[in-house]
Amino acid sequence: MGGSIIPTEGNNSNEFILGLRYEFSYSLPIFQEESKFNVELGLGASTSYYTIKHLPFVSNVFPRQNSNLDLSIQLIPRLNYSLNENWYLDFNVPFNGVTFRYEMQKVENPAFSSDQQKETSFSLDALPSQYEVRLGLGYSYG
Repeated sequence: MGGSIIPTEGNNSNEFILGLRYEFSYSLPIFQEESKFNVELGLGASTSYYTIKHLPFVSNVFPRQNSNLDLSIQLIPRLNYSLNENWYLDFNVPFNGVTFRYEMQKVENPAFSSDQQKETSFSLDALPSQYEVRLGLGYSYG
């Protein structure tokens, strides 16, 4: 009875995610000036970085790290409804035009050289099948 517990699997994972988005839109004169509705057509660019590192508890599994860097370009039609002089509701549906992705996977196996431990790839997705519907509250200043 008693004794030590010897782990046979499992790892400690460290994860980091960062994303940024910039959007620019142009107002289309579809509704009359005194209307509470406004239609805009916009362009957006978003970038994201994701990395996860797995540090195993046991010696028969090697540490590994996966990283992705993405850049997406979107076309964004939007419908705004003015609540008052500054506040408005924003309904928009961004369409991804193209997504560029760089991926890197590294397995720290000492039997291989540092170049052989890494695998990288670059991909391009035109008109990816990713759809979002967004509803937001906006504040206009200026």
